[in-house]
Parts: sequence; C-alpha cells; structure tokens
Amino acid sequence: PLAQRQQQRQPLRQKLPLPPQLQRHLRHSLIGVVYCNIRVCFLTSKQNYAT
Repeated sequence: PLAQRQQQRQPLRQKLPLPPQLQRHLRHSLIGVVYCNIRVCFLTSKQNYAT
C-alpha cells in the first residue's frame, strides 16, 4: 500500500510545479530537518556512551 501511495503522489507533484522560491525553501527545510535529526541522533548516541 505504501508503494501505491507514492505512485499517486508523483503525478500530483508534476501537475503543480512549485515556484523556485518555494522549491528552494522546501530543499533548505528538508536539509535542515535531516541535519537536525542527524545531530539529535549523534547527541543521543554520545549520551548513551557516556552513561
């Protein structure tokens, strides 16, 4: 069911092209979220080593 959902999402994205400003914002926010997740994982792993 997950694969079907992704297939349904893609055509919708192609139909509605985002303005470059919004694309840039989404890319930056995505990078920021990933970076924060990595940082949080790194910090939690550090804490696990310390304890």
